[in-house]
Amino acid sequence: MLDFMRKHAGTWMIKALLFAIVVVFIFWGSEAGPAGPGSRGYGQREAISLEAYRRAYNQLLDQLRQSFGTNLNDELLKSLNIHTRALDQLIDRVLLKQAAARLKVEVNDEELAQSVRRIPAFQSNGGFDRRRYQQLLSVNRLTPETFEPCRGKTFWRTSS
Repeated sequence: MLDFMRKHAGTWMIKALLFAIVVVFIFWGSEAGPAGPGSRGYGQREAISLEAYRRAYNQLLDQLRQSFGTNLNDELLKSLNIHTRALDQLIDRVLLKQAAARLKVEVNDEELAQSVRRIPAFQSNGGFDRRRYQQLLSVNRLTPETFEPCRGKTFWRTSS
């Protein structure tokens, strides 16, 4: 479906479809949307900072550089539309956070710590490697505080 839309992105039919989707989201996401005024969750607005956008954009750009190497050029960057992809990722994060809050989904610190310790990228010799963890975060322009969602607590300091 996406390939079809990409191939025919210039046609009036696709433009009309996208316009209709945008109109639906404008009204659905308004304060007086389906959930009603003042309700939590649907229609709740949350700002996305310019710094968060730049960080997401740079991470995507770094990933593409690693994947495409010297084949990455301006034309390919334009066709991949990373500006929109970065913003979409940030919007998805906000929506997931709002949905989790609305559904009262909670994870305690130890569950989060165990989950991070199990990420294969942070392991060496079958166990969590603190240096590898810090190195990978640094390469991706992250700090433990920005990567870890539990108020600045670093997972590698918790019990193993």
